[in-house]
Amino acid sequence: MRLSTSTGYIKKHHSIENTLRLMKEAGFDAYDLSLRELSAPGEPVAADDYMEFAKKVKAIAEEVGIVCNQAHATFPPEKFGDEEHNKATFERIRREMEVAAYVGAPMIVVHATKPVPKGYDVVAENLRFYNSLLPYAKEYGIKIAVENLFEWDELRERRKPCGIGTSEKLAAFMEKLDPEWFTVCFDIGHAAINVENPEDAIRNLKGKIGCLHIHDNDFVNDRHLVPYLGKVDWNEVMRALAEVGYNGDFTLESCVFEGAFPAELTLDALKFEVSISRYLMDKLESYK
Repeated sequence: MRLSTSTGYIKKHHSIENTLRLMKEAGFDAYDLSLRELSAPGEPVAADDYMEFAKKVKAIAEEVGIVCNQAHATFPPEKFGDEEHNKATFERIRREMEVAAYVGAPMIVVHATKPVPKGYDVVAENLRFYNSLLPYAKEYGIKIAVENLFEWDELRERRKPCGIGTSEKLAAFMEKLDPEWFTVCFDIGHAAINVENPEDAIRNLKGKIGCLHIHDNDFVNDRHLVPYLGKVDWNEVMRALAEVGYNGDFTLESCVFEGAFPAELTLDALKFEVSISRYLMDKLESYK
């Protein structure tokens, strides 16, 4: 099991080159390449020569001695009724899949289409969307990870699971996709927001989880905190991961924590995350 974290909020303060070096110095084995920021207008993955950037990232990672264990695509992927936007975003995600595969990521997280308006079949809409990416997954040799997500409930003014957001609905949805090319990215913080105990959701998704987003919150807001700064029961989460036989990597997405500090303290923040994570990884192993 390798220890990884997202490049997303670190990239706010540092170049991608320095980000990878800081992560390696702090003690991470791998990096989760957040492509949403890197493919925004004016950024390198939005440029015509985007594969030159991919080559640069791969070379730096090889020099530093850190590998890309997963990536994250642009979100949200679609807006209902806005075909121009959807076409542009689809091409952006395709490009991100190509870059992620080139730098060595075996999988890329692609968010579901949400929210789906009344009168539309949420399962059918998401099957259409994900299967539209399947030819590129095969072409580039990269697996697509479907994440458990929430959306905003306008009526109740609170977060709620998206159409395939609960563990039971997501488990059923994954049965409709080709397991050779699709897996689940289980987001621990999102499960908490979706009114599920994360450990119960993990058990419901047994055999379907290919990667993780590990972070903590107050079970209300998507705070992306370091474990133990929120309300998640980490003993039970590690126990559940051991029970279901999870054998993937340990990937943090505590990006709000990392982004809270000035650039001069990034390394210290990353080292703190490494200490907490190694403690949890040892706990997970002890439960096997």
